Amino acid sequence: MALTWPLEQQGSTGEDVKTVQYLVTAQGHATGVDGIFGPLTKSAVEAFQSSRGLGVDGIVGPQTWPQLIIQVQQGSNGDAVRAVQSQIHGRGDGAHIAVDGIFGPITKDAVRAFQTLLGLSVDGIVGPQTWIHLVNGYLAAPDWRPRTHVLQLEALQRP
Repeated sequence: MALTWPLEQQGSTGEDVKTVQYLVTAQGHATGVDGIFGPLTKSAVEAFQSSRGLGVDGIVGPQTWPQLIIQVQQGSNGDAVRAVQSQIHGRGDGAHIAVDGIFGPITKDAVRAFQTLLGLSVDGIVGPQTWIHLVNGYLAAPDWRPRTHVLQLEALQRP
């Protein structure tokens, strides 16, 4: 089953909305990050869409997501990294990951574990394929076992 980008719009709530808010801010259109897609987030998304020559509707869907994501890897910092960390932390996979915007070794290990779990190319880099899987949660993980995965991540994070 091919994954598609989720649809986020005014009234949406949750971790993916936080991701939209972090990424829109990283792209220069500041909005608060509270996981609630309200009027401020819609305005920021519309400004982003206009700046990219996209259809301006305030909805983050298959046309907007690919323009919104930012590739991040070890050494990256800022709101796009916070989006990755928040996704991983929010799903219980990275209890020890601080949402601090610094892509260090703990974040890299968590990304690599996520990529391994989903059968993606394991490089610790959050590019388009990793992003689409992050915002789709674990829909593509046929053998997802949360507790086992948390233990695996904790083992990876030990010095």
